[in-house]
Amino acid sequence: MNELIIKNGLVHKGDGSGPEEFDVLVRGDAIVGFAKPGRKYGKNIIDAKGMVVTPGFIEINFDAGEEGGIFDDIFSTRLIRKGITTAIAGGNGLSLAPIFFGTTAFLRDRYSLRWNVNWQSVRELLSALEKRGVGINFGTLVGYATLRSAFMEGFGRDLTIGETESAGRVLSQSIREGAFGAAFDLSEPYLSGVNRQEILRVLNAAGRFRNVFTFHLRDERKVKESLAEIYDIAAAHNLNAEINHFQPLEEVRYEYLKAAKDIEENAAEKHLHFDVFPEPVIKMAAHDFLPPWIASGVLKDVLAAAKTRHLQERIIAYLDTLNLENIVVASMPKPLRFLEGKRLADVAASQELSLGKTLFQLAILSRMRGGFFSPSVSDEALKELMKSKHALLSAHYHRAEEENASLFPTILSSESSVEKITALPARKYGITRRGMIKEGYFADINVFKGGKPWYVVVNGRIIMERGMVRPQFAGRVLKSVAEK
Repeated sequence: MNELIIKNGLVHKGDGSGPEEFDVLVRGDAIVGFAKPGRKYGKNIIDAKGMVVTPGFIEINFDAGEEGGIFDDIFSTRLIRKGITTAIAGGNGLSLAPIFFGTTAFLRDRYSLRWNVNWQSVRELLSALEKRGVGINFGTLVGYATLRSAFMEGFGRDLTIGETESAGRVLSQSIREGAFGAAFDLSEPYLSGVNRQEILRVLNAAGRFRNVFTFHLRDERKVKESLAEIYDIAAAHNLNAEINHFQPLEEVRYEYLKAAKDIEENAAEKHLHFDVFPEPVIKMAAHDFLPPWIASGVLKDVLAAAKTRHLQERIIAYLDTLNLENIVVASMPKPLRFLEGKRLADVAASQELSLGKTLFQLAILSRMRGGFFSPSVSDEALKELMKSKHALLSAHYHRAEEENASLFPTILSSESSVEKITALPARKYGITRRGMIKEGYFADINVFKGGKPWYVVVNGRIIMERGMVRPQFAGRVLKSVAEK
């Protein structure tokens, strides 16, 4: 059985306690003990002197179908470079299972699918990944948009009572097959029209589970109303709930601070957490910028309509009224990845176009799959939210690695920040024996040098060495335990 020693490092255990200097002993896939610095060892040693050691990060907002996702980047090299050793997919409401007759077309509409879909259920998806192998540990939620697409093309009507009962049964079965819960991104065009009664009927048909159920605010500028909706849904079923991407917008920062205080005071009753990205930016999809009268359509119809000249002119005129000066390109499909990290204003200037027309062209060229950063988040309010004991942290927000320069020092700045991206999400999601440097836990470990990942270990295997990724299938496919 392979052994590994990580010695002389300053170790954050992930439990919120202060860092200590000690050696970590790994045998096989698990942490088997600790020792005081100074002992002599044989081979397989990582000398972490002057470095910081943490549990591997747990990312709860992974989009498995995107470029760079579980089938595009099969060894998860992008995630490894961020110190992420476990990823939970589906939090944006899009999951790769369950799949029915209309679901493949829906996912193909959202993703550039270049991989064969040879599964239907969550069990079959997880089995396919187990057979192929995964670079890091992987689990999934059931995305409600994916589930709902089985019953209609587009999202122009409510589900019938019979359809909600069927959707609930499928959701229940998917959780029993290993899904960690379900995700409802109410901000996306394909779910923005879904009313709370439909969600309640689906949850009622599914039955009560203690697994996690995540929600995105329906309107990030109407915090009080959007939270009230989530509270109602969560209270009706006593949900273990989480709010995704709770980035406090500058214009309504006090509403976010009030909301965080209310969550703090009532979280025990509401079983509620929220996650934030620890930098003052918010990521927006291309369709988020479109005028409301076109953004809610089916993607292929939006793209077709946008090609007509008079609609192009109307959309660009609308976009030119927005404040786009400080927008940054966050993510693009492969042919356009050279634009990642560039300011929209610089791209527009190089093409001698208006900001609105540049954004429109990028939206069309990326088939609405482009992502953009807006610096519209209150830095002061974000720091306050991060202090909450009910806050989780997300690291997978930037696609361009160089954009993460200040991310790691922020996370490593306090014991509580480390806990919020390791042990706390593990407890929230029911991910057993991960998220802490503790005897008997799986050896998912990061070693940071100069504020960046230098070594990454997954299940006892070194998958990053001296800053270089060593591609291999070291991860495990994770399955939840359905908790009633």
